[in-house]
Amino acid sequence: MLVVCYASLTVPFFIVFFVCIRVTSVSVQPARGVQRQEAKRYWAEDGTHDPPVKVVIDRFKRLRWGAYIHPRAGRRKHLYRKNPWVVAKRDEHILTSRALSFCLDNMLNAHWRKPRFYPEDIYEPYHRRTGVPWDYELHKRRFYP
Repeated sequence: MLVVCYASLTVPFFIVFFVCIRVTSVSVQPARGVQRQEAKRYWAEDGTHDPPVKVVIDRFKRLRWGAYIHPRAGRRKHLYRKNPWVVAKRDEHILTSRALSFCLDNMLNAHWRKPRFYPEDIYEPYHRRTGVPWDYELHKRRFYP
């Protein structure tokens, strides 16, 4: 928002007449349903204070192998008019892409990127990555006599 004030020079000095005009550009006005985009901030030149982006902490869960998961959008909206199988589908979590995981890693600091171990973690089955070539030799092969 830009406020422009003009002072009138035709009136005496002790009576100053101000005309204020509020100028608001179209791009500054917030759009409905769109949140503010936040970028990574560094508060020190050497990177000693490296604050994380709070939105990433609130919305995403980091798995121990580096990927992120998040719930589906709108999973708790208008449940009364959705079928039960749609509600069950909405409760699933989505795995982020490799590029988005890289971006989210850059938006967090080292404290939040460390693997975390919680007792009775509901995400424990997802912390092991499967289906990758380097994972095949870790599993014990079947023995056929």
